[in-house]
Order: sequence, then structure tokens, then C-alpha cells
Amino acid sequence: MGLLSGLLDRFLGLPEATTPDIEVTHDLRVPMPDGVVLLADRYRPRGGGPLPVVLVRTPYGKHKLDVKGTGRLLARRGMQVVVQNVRGTFGSGGRFAAFHQEREDGLATAVWLRDQAWCDGRLATAGSSYLGYTQWAVGPYLDPLRGVVGVARGCGGRGLGVAGL
Repeated sequence: MGLLSGLLDRFLGLPEATTPDIEVTHDLRVPMPDGVVLLADRYRPRGGGPLPVVLVRTPYGKHKLDVKGTGRLLARRGMQVVVQNVRGTFGSGGRFAAFHQEREDGLATAVWLRDQAWCDGRLATAGSSYLGYTQWAVGPYLDPLRGVVGVARGCGGRGLGVAGL
């Protein structure tokens, strides 16, 4: 873990990281029922078996520093994070129509994630603003016996919580 990561963790009041060694898989191709493919990056602790997944869906680009930082921060604490560009943005197929396809695409992504051998079936979501909307769009429709929606929160610039894992 780098010095900057450690300082950020302390500033946010987070528990100590369980591993400094993470791996990133870029441009996972997630198929939607209508044939469109959405792109995602996956952050996870290096090695090991299936783990919970925190899904972050964004129209602003998975390359942005805030979502990359969230991916690394949670991966250092034993979770996988999948950051997905929503439909029609930053290489994901289809046409972006704000707020119109987040439920269908989010639910299809959740099914795809749970079908992956590296996912242990537990699924949470994280994000605020439009990223938060993508959570609200799927939350009521996720299978409650297999996952609970978690929400990232901030208070005065501090704190990050993911519930449901």
C-alpha cells in the first residue's frame, strides 16, 4: 500500500486494509439482453477464491479518479469492485438516455456478476449522485435472499460505508 493510500484511509477513518496487493482487470464485456455490451473494470485482492462484489455504475467514465480510488480502497479490504460504464458512455455500447435504462441494465449486470465463478453471490452497490440513482433503480428488484444494496455515504468529506455484505 502506498503512502497516499494510507493517508487517505486515515483521513476517512477506515479500518486497516487487509491486503495491499490488488489486481485490476480492464474492459470486462458485460452483455445485456438486447445484445448491447457494457464495459467494466474489476478490482480485487490478488489471488483467492470467489468474493463479494460491490457494483458501481457510472456515466462519467470508469477511468475517473474517484471510482478508481473506490475500487482500490474496497479491494484492499477484501472485496471485489466492478466499475461499469453505463449504456452509451465511454466505450459501452448503445445510446445514453439518462435514467431510462438503469433498472434493466443494472439488473442484467447483477445476474451476469452472480453467474461469474469469481463472485460468491453477495452483491452490494456504491455511489452517489447519478451513481446513487443507478442503485435506487435496481435496489427494489434485486433478489433479497442473495444480496442487499449498500450505499456509499459521506459526511463532511469523511466516511465511506458499504452495507449488505
